[in-house]
Amino acid sequence: MPVQVLTQHNDNARTGANLAESILTPDAVATPGRFGKLFERQVEGQVYAQPLYVPNVTFPQGQRNAVYVATMRNHVYAFDADDPQASAPLWEKRPEDLGPFVPLPDPGIGPQAPPGQPPAYRDIADAFGIVSTPVISLEHNVVYVVALTKQGGQYQHRLHALDLADGSEKLGGPVVIQGSVPGPGAGSAGGQIAFTSNLQNQRPGLLLSGGTLYAAFASYGDAGPYHGWVFGFDAQTLQRRPRIHNTTRFGERGGIWMAGQGPAGDPAGAVYCLTGNGTFSEAGLAVIDKVTLPETAIAGPALADCGGSALGIAWMGPDQRLNFAQSATGSGSAFTGKVTLPEVSIDGPALAFGNGKVFLAWTGTDTPHHLSVMSSTDLNVFGSKVTLGETANQGPALAFGNGKLFLAWTGTDKRLRVSSSADGITFAPAATLAHTSSAAPALLFANGRLFLAWRGTDAARHLNVVDSADGVSFANKVKLPDTSGFRPALASLAGLYLSWTGDPGRNINVRTGGTPATLANHQAFADSSQASPALVAFKGALRLGWAGTDVPAHLNLATLAPQDEPCLGDSFVKLSADLSLADWFSPWNTQLLNLVDADLGSGGILVLPGTSLLVGGGKEGKLYLLDTAHLGHFCATCHDPAGDTQIVQWFQASGIKNGNLPPLPGTHHIHGSPVFWKSRNGGARIYVWPEADWLRAYRFNGSTFDPGPVDISDVTTPPNSMPGAMLSISAQGDQDGTGVIWACHPIRDNANQQVVDGMVQAIDAGNLKRVLWQSTTDPADQIGKLAKFTAPTVASGKVYVATFSGKLCVYGLRP
Repeated sequence: MPVQVLTQHNDNARTGANLAESILTPDAVATPGRFGKLFERQVEGQVYAQPLYVPNVTFPQGQRNAVYVATMRNHVYAFDADDPQASAPLWEKRPEDLGPFVPLPDPGIGPQAPPGQPPAYRDIADAFGIVSTPVISLEHNVVYVVALTKQGGQYQHRLHALDLADGSEKLGGPVVIQGSVPGPGAGSAGGQIAFTSNLQNQRPGLLLSGGTLYAAFASYGDAGPYHGWVFGFDAQTLQRRPRIHNTTRFGERGGIWMAGQGPAGDPAGAVYCLTGNGTFSEAGLAVIDKVTLPETAIAGPALADCGGSALGIAWMGPDQRLNFAQSATGSGSAFTGKVTLPEVSIDGPALAFGNGKVFLAWTGTDTPHHLSVMSSTDLNVFGSKVTLGETANQGPALAFGNGKLFLAWTGTDKRLRVSSSADGITFAPAATLAHTSSAAPALLFANGRLFLAWRGTDAARHLNVVDSADGVSFANKVKLPDTSGFRPALASLAGLYLSWTGDPGRNINVRTGGTPATLANHQAFADSSQASPALVAFKGALRLGWAGTDVPAHLNLATLAPQDEPCLGDSFVKLSADLSLADWFSPWNTQLLNLVDADLGSGGILVLPGTSLLVGGGKEGKLYLLDTAHLGHFCATCHDPAGDTQIVQWFQASGIKNGNLPPLPGTHHIHGSPVFWKSRNGGARIYVWPEADWLRAYRFNGSTFDPGPVDISDVTTPPNSMPGAMLSISAQGDQDGTGVIWACHPIRDNANQQVVDGMVQAIDAGNLKRVLWQSTTDPADQIGKLAKFTAPTVASGKVYVATFSGKLCVYGLRP
C-alpha cells in the first residue's frame, strides 16, 4: 500500500516514522550528487504546519499524488507531489475563503510593547493564521484545518473541512470554536471561564481519533489570562462534543503547545497532552481571586479576622516601618484605612483580634531587639504600646482565645517561648519549651487548644507542630516531612491548615487535616513567596497573603477555594475520549519548572508501539517513561537524585557528556517528541536531538530504556540553537541498514524570537556517526529560513521541507 502521511509525525502515536520507504536508503542518499533538491513550491506566508501527503487523489486535473500545505496567511494548497513542472497548485484556498489572517504586530495578540517601542511579541513573525498541522480523513475525503481570523476587530478560530480533491468546504464547515467551562481560574467571570481566541494559540497539530477531531490550545507568548484547552468535534458533522477540557480552571496557564506536536492517541481512544508553565495543584484547594497590591514588603505579612467585619493585614515596608490596612471585601481586593506607624521592626509583624481589639506585635530594631505589642479598637489609631523584657532575632506570633492574647517567639538562644496576657499589656512569665528554631513560629487558637508550629533546627529544617490546653504545657509533637527556610502559618476552618514557603523554589505549600497528626493532604501552588506566608479564616473562606518574589516584593492576597480536579501545569495529561480527565503525572519539581520557565510542555508525547507505555520530556532535558494505566500523579517526597520513584523510569537525555567530551555550552531543551524505530538486529530505539547537543539513540527493551545512549552522533546542533532538531525517520520496515534520520534545525543561530537560516540533513539511523547528506553542502540545496518546530515529511522517495521563506522544498534522488 502506498505510504500516507495524514497527521503530524505520521500517526497518532507520534512515532515520526515512515516504515514503507524503499527508495531513500542510506547508501542512495549518501551517493555524491545523487540526492538533493528537486524543486520548490511557492506559497504565501510562513509554514508552521507539517506538510501532509496523500497518494492517488483524483483531482479535476486527473489522478495525482498530492502534498497539502497550510500557511500562517490562511492559505491552504494542494500540490502535485512529484512533477517538478507542475508548479501551480491543484487547488488553493485563500483568506477570502478561510477568513482574514491577523497581521503582526497586532494590539490584541501577545505581549504589547510601550508606544514607540519595537514589538514585544516576537515568537511568531509576520502573521497569525493556520498554525497547527492539519489532519486528513480518507473516510470523509477532507483535510481539517483550524484558522485564526480577525474581522471587524473580532478574533475567531474556525474549523474547516476542505475536500481533498477541490478544496471546497464540506461537512457543514466552517464552525467557530467557542465555549466555556465552570471555574474560578484566571479570566473567570460569573463562575465561568470563556474561551478567548486572541489569548489562545491553536499550536499543537490536530488529532483525529475514534470519529472525533481534537484541537488543543496554548497561548501567544504567555499573554494572559490563558489556559490549556482541548476541544472535540464530531469528524462527520463538525458539531462540538459536549465536554471541553481546561487544564487549569482553578488556576492559570497550563498551555498545550508541545512545539507544534499534536496530542497523541492510543488504540483505546485516550488522548495524551503535555502542558507548559502554570498552576499545579492537586484536587483540594486552589488559589483564586488573586490580587497583587501596590504595597511592597520586607519579610512576610500578617493577617487577622477583625471580628468578621474586616480583614486586617500588617506588614513591614521597605523602610522597616510597620503598616496596617483593612478590608471588608470578601477577597481582600480593596484595602482602606492604611496606617503607617512610626514603629520599626527587624522582621514581619504579627496580628490577632479579640475582645474588640486588634493586636499588633513586632520585634524592634533596638539592641537587643525587644518584643513590643500595641492595639487598636477602631482599626485606625494604635496605642497602649508595651515593650517586653523579652528579646528575639525574628518576629513574634500572636493568637487570641479563651479571653487571652497569646504571644510566641524564638528566643536568642533559639528556644521557643510562649506567654499570655488578659489585656495585651501585662504578660505572664514566659513558658520556655525544649524545642528550638532559627525562625519565627506560628500560633493558632482553635477548638479550645493552642497550636504552635515552627521550623526546626535540624539540618533539613523540618516543620513541627505541638498543641496545648493552657499555653504553658505543650505536647503531641508532630514532625512533618516538609521543610522551609521561613516561619509557617496556621489557620482553622473545619479542620487545621498549615502553610509554608517551600524549598526549593519558594513555592507556597499547604497541608490540611483534622489534627496535627493528620496533616496529610499536601498541595504546592504555583505562586511563590520571598518569605513566610500568612493564613487566616475570614467570612467562611481561607485567605492567603504573601510577599511575592518579584522585584520589588509586592503583597499578594488570594482565596484558597475547594477544587474538584487538579490544576495541571507542567504535567502529562491523559483524557478519555469524551475529554474527561482520566489520569496525570507531574514531576516532583513541577513548581520549580514553572518558576524558572523550564516548561515540561516544550516537548511532546510518543506512545511506544505495542506497549502500554509513553515517553516525553521538555526543557529540563529529562525523558519520562510512564505507564498509560497509571501515570503516577505527584510525589511530594521525591527529590533528585532518586527523582520520581512512582513512575516506570526517568533519565537525563540531553545536556550530558559524549564520551570524554563535556556537555556543549547553552541550553539543551527538548522540543517535540523523539522518533521511534525498531529494527531486527538493532532493536527498538528512540532518537532525540535537543538544542546544543548531539543526536542520541536510546535502546528500549520493551519495558524500560537503557539510560545511556546506545549511539551518538559526531555532529551537533549549534550552541544557542533553539529549537534543536525536528526529526522524522524513514526505513523499509524493520530491515537493518535502511533507516534514515531526517532532521531540520538552525544552521548557526537561535530561532527563539527571530527568523533564522535553517538546514535539513540525513543521518544513518543504524550508525549516527555517519552523516549521509546535508543541505548546506551544495548552495542549490539550501532551504532558506527555518520553519521552527516543523518536522520534514518523508513519502514515496521524497522529503518535503516547510520553510519560513514562502516555499516548500522537495528533495529526492535525481534522475
